Amino acid sequence: MNLKYTGERQIPSRPGTIEDIDSKHIERYKWASIFTYNKRVYDIACGVGYGSLLLKAREYSGYDNSQETIDYANEYYSKEPKVKFFTADACNMPDLPAADVIVSFETIEHLEKPDTFLAWCASHGEILVISSPIKNSFARSKFHLFEYRLNEFSEALKKHFSNTEMFIQKNDLGIIYPCKPDDKGVAIAICQ
Repeated sequence: MNLKYTGERQIPSRPGTIEDIDSKHIERYKWASIFTYNKRVYDIACGVGYGSLLLKAREYSGYDNSQETIDYANEYYSKEPKVKFFTADACNMPDLPAADVIVSFETIEHLEKPDTFLAWCASHGEILVISSPIKNSFARSKFHLFEYRLNEFSEALKKHFSNTEMFIQKNDLGIIYPCKPDDKGVAIAICQ
């Protein structure tokens, strides 16, 4: 099965691997694995499913709104019984048992109802690891409905979580903490 590259989803050059996935995406997943090791994990907007190889979860469930993408993930990444993929819209997630950790990278900027999604995450996970590109850090993507400034992203999360720690991933410096108000790059938050 081949997926058409649209410029939005990361697709490996060799299905079932992380070959030629943007190193910044790989770094985010590896960094998140500190929180997901041996846990029940929901990866929302999982794309083709390569994150399942990196999160080291005890039980991994990936969700994406594209049936074609989920079919690809099931074909190439669900080789173990602990890894499963499902079609679901982030703003209309099913009522699931609580996860230990929810991971959602570069999702919120695509959503018409980000508060609906964040409320679901707050009620269905102990920890949320979430990222979003900061406005004016990169050329605006035609796929994004909204791009947050760093303080706007933080405030959106604080409406739903009492403890939020903000990190920044810069192109050349990896993932760092603490964020400075004028930082550019991809913001990553740990929310509880």
